[in-house]
This record gives sequence, C-alpha cells and structure tokens, in this order.
Amino acid sequence: MLRYFWVVCVSLGLMGAAPTAAWANPFAWKITKESWSQQDELEFQQLVISMGNSDCATVTECMSDPQANPYRRSDPPGLTFTGDCADFPYYLRAYFAWKKGLPFAFADTMAPVAVGDDPRFSTKGNVVVSRTQVTTPYLGAEKDFRWVRTRIRDYVYSATFRTHPELNDGRDTDTYPIKISRGAIRPGTMIYDINAHVVIVYEVKPDGRILWVDASPDNSVARGTYGRGIPRTAADLGSGFRNWRPIQLVGASRQADGSLVGGWIELAQNETLADYSVEQYVGTHPQAEEEPKRERKRWRRKKEQEQPKPEPWQTARFVHDGLDHNFYEYVRHTMALDGQAVPDPLVTLRTGLRNICTQLQSRMTLVEATRRARIHRLEHPQRLPKSIFNGDDEVWATHATARLDAEIKRAYVTLHRDMSAMVDQYYGWDETLAYSGISLKRDLAQIMLDENAACALHYRTSSGRKRVVTLSQMGRRLFDMSFDPYHCPEMRWGEATFDEGHACIKDQAKADWYRAQRFMRRMIDVTDDRNTGYGLTMIGLSGPRKGLKQSPPADIGALVASVTLRPMPPQFERTAQR
Repeated sequence: MLRYFWVVCVSLGLMGAAPTAAWANPFAWKITKESWSQQDELEFQQLVISMGNSDCATVTECMSDPQANPYRRSDPPGLTFTGDCADFPYYLRAYFAWKKGLPFAFADTMAPVAVGDDPRFSTKGNVVVSRTQVTTPYLGAEKDFRWVRTRIRDYVYSATFRTHPELNDGRDTDTYPIKISRGAIRPGTMIYDINAHVVIVYEVKPDGRILWVDASPDNSVARGTYGRGIPRTAADLGSGFRNWRPIQLVGASRQADGSLVGGWIELAQNETLADYSVEQYVGTHPQAEEEPKRERKRWRRKKEQEQPKPEPWQTARFVHDGLDHNFYEYVRHTMALDGQAVPDPLVTLRTGLRNICTQLQSRMTLVEATRRARIHRLEHPQRLPKSIFNGDDEVWATHATARLDAEIKRAYVTLHRDMSAMVDQYYGWDETLAYSGISLKRDLAQIMLDENAACALHYRTSSGRKRVVTLSQMGRRLFDMSFDPYHCPEMRWGEATFDEGHACIKDQAKADWYRAQRFMRRMIDVTDDRNTGYGLTMIGLSGPRKGLKQSPPADIGALVASVTLRPMPPQFERTAQR
C-alpha cells in the first residue's frame, strides 16, 4: 500500500515537474516589443505584397497558402480565416503582430455622428466608442489570437473607416488620411470606399498605377487598379487613402523571458505623423473660406431658388507640375517615378497645344516684322536658296520661316499621332492610360475650347486688317502656311482666299511660286543637306519627287471630334456573351 502511494506521489511529482511549455497555448499572443519598428513595417509590407502577387482566390486560401503567406508554416494546426473587405486588412495586421510579438489594438464599436444613421452609410461619419487592446494584463494571461481573430470578424466592418480625420484629434481611429506621395502610399495602405468597401494597396507601379487587393463578403479575394470606381468625398466620411496609426505599449514591465506584462496602448496623434495630410480632401491649393455675408431680406427668396453651391472638397484644385488635374489623374502623376512617362491624354493635349501656341506666337512676330518691312511687295527671286532652312541671302535668312514652320508642323503631327494612340488605348480599356474620366471626348473638347481661348493668335493682312486664328484652325491650314518671305501675309498664314482679290495674289508669279512650293510645305523635318535651289520651272519638273506626296494627319480638332463612346470592357463583354 505504501509502495503504491509512493508510486502515485512520484508520478504526480513528475507530472508537476513537467515543462509548462508542453501545456502552453499555441495561440497565445506573447508581446515582446513596445512598438512597431521600421523593420517591422517593411516586413509587414512584404506580407501584403505576397498576398497581392499570389493567385489565391479566397481569404481562407490566401492565409493558408505558403506562397501568399510566408508565415503559414509556423501556424498551429486548425487556424483558419474567413472574412470580408474590412476584416482582411485587420486580419493581416493582427496576424503579423501576433507572429512578431507586437502590440495591437482596434476599434470594436462605432457610433454615427448623426443620431439614427446606419454607421455603414452615416451622413456625417462615425466616432469610436470602445476599443480592444491586445496586452498581457498579468503574467500568464496572454490574449489568444483566435479570440482576437474572431473579435475582428464580429466587430470590425466598413463603418470602422468612416471617420473624420480630425475628429477627437484622430487619437481614437485605427487609421489616418495621408499625403499623396510614393513614400506615404505603400503596400499595406488602405483605400476606403464610402460604398461600404475597403481595399489594400499591394504595389505602386513606376508609371503611378496603384494596384490593390480586396476581399468580399463571400470570402473571395480580387485584385484591381485604383481609379474613379472608388469615389472621393468630403473629409467627414473618411474616404480615400489611409495608413495604420502607430501605437505604443506604455507602462508595461519586462519579464525574465522577455515578454511585456501590464501597461496600456496609446495611439500616435496626427501632428506627430510625418505623412498625415488632408490634401486629398482640400486639394494642393486650399481655398480660403469666404466670410458669410449678410443677405438682404428681399433676396432670400431668390437665394432659396438658386442651386446649392458646391462644397469646398468638390472645387478643390490638384496641381502637378503647374497643371490642374482631376484628383485621379493627380494621384497617377504624383505617384509616378521621376522621369517615368505617364500616358495621359488630357495632359498630352493641354501641354502639346500650349507648346504649339508658343511657337505660333513666335512665328506671328516674325511674319509681322516681314509685313512691316514690305518684303511681300518685292519681286520674287528667280531661284530659291540652296537650303530653304538656311537662307543664303539676308532677306531669306532674316524673314523666312521654313525652319520654324517645320517645327510647328512636326509638333502638330506628333501631337496628333500621340493622341491617336491614346484614343486607341482608351477604346481598348488599357489600364496603363492615365484617364479615369467619364467622357474622353467631352474632356478633350473642353481642353480645346480652353486652349483656343487662351492662345492669342492674330495677324495683319496685306491691307493691315486684323485677323484672329485659333489653334484648331491652324491645324486645318497647317500645310498651307507659306514659309516664303516674298509671299503676302494671307499666304504666310495659309488663308484659302485666293478668290478675294488681295493685292499680292494678283501677282501671278507669286501665286505660281506658292503652288509650286506645296511639296516643301509638307516637309516636317529640317534637312539642311536637301537641295532646294530650284527655279520655278525646275520645281514643277523635279520638286514633287523630293517631298511628301500627302500631308501627314495633323488636325487635332478633327481628331477630338471623332472620338466616340468606347465599347464595354472585355470582361463585361464575355459575361454578356455567356
């Protein structure tokens, strides 16, 4: 009996002496760091990049696939995930923090600012009511990661992101709005869509495209490119780009095993965050608020009948490299690497027309100087210079515009070619094209109107009358402009007015010279080695074989007018066929 008692005691003693690790919870969240280091953030970004670049199709698959989740192999058996768009970024953040022994906290209860609103679609945004803090209150009381995962699934939803950036100084929100820059928008950045959706950035392309990955309520995972499909709104609703707010475990004591026990989590305030910004709501050039004016009583009825004024966020300006953009094109250009060409039809047209305007204004000065010098009244020489681009006499060298005209024509032709290619990209739904508008034709036409109005092109005729011409008109008469200083201003500017009886056109010899030089006017490249020293007879015999037989396309206005609605995207087309 005593022997049996001794054996039992020894057995129980051995059981008591067994290592506690054998009975430890494999899901315990042991915190060893007080805050996230820069290296931790970089490693978290790599996790997000792996998720985005993988071909996993569900949240469950992404978290269990070692190619998508490099930490999967160290997971205890039985760990699974299911979730939607709001859960997914929190899953990734919490999962990484658990693996790395980092502190974590999240808002678990939201309330709408406007009483009675649905927090998911609240009209004035939400506030944080309570939070869950992942800490170890006392030795051996670590949080269980499965419990945290389940709490995220049950308490985090899109309303968690619907917060004003400056509400309560931002101290209670898990995320904060950021500046539009490559340093701020990075893998792990979230984009909140006020239509109850959230996506996660996993890559920013050199050309400024932002790629995202998301989850849906059916647990599926998809990938896409940022664009107008995610609406921009007022700051109250918290839409747009947001980063995780840094947190700090304060007041904890470190144990012999390196774990941190006790303490509480504090969130960084907005003013301490280098990339915090409300730029995406107020623009790059915030407008000063107008002081309210006292309205007279007799105007009240009229004021009530007027349409409401747009809100400040709707009129915010976004300027990049001196050009105004809509928000989505601004993001694309700002996010592109320096020197990286971004195919943007709106910017290409606007900058191209402005450059052409500058060239035409220089030409206008030269042609006007020639008119004042009455060169067009002189008799035309018997032969052209050996090179029309480098005159061999003072009159031609000073007053001819062959070289400048070639540059202007080349600018028009190049712009037409580039715009044609971008229109083709637009029709093909090419995502590398930096356009996210609704109607390309309307937007291009508006730029044409604006630039035509802004470019002051006027010249004097032979009789001294003032003529005004637009950039669009010059595109149509481009290859009718005479570079010959002995031609009258009407010929120099390509007017189709030979039947109007201008004094210079009555000179048959000059009219013949003008017609004979047609092939030279089609030259868009400056070639000093090409012999142009013809007499009028030789031009008629040999000239046409030395130039272009047809003028290259250059009518920008006609191109814009020809743009039509593009067909439905290929993926929608395939769905419709099924």
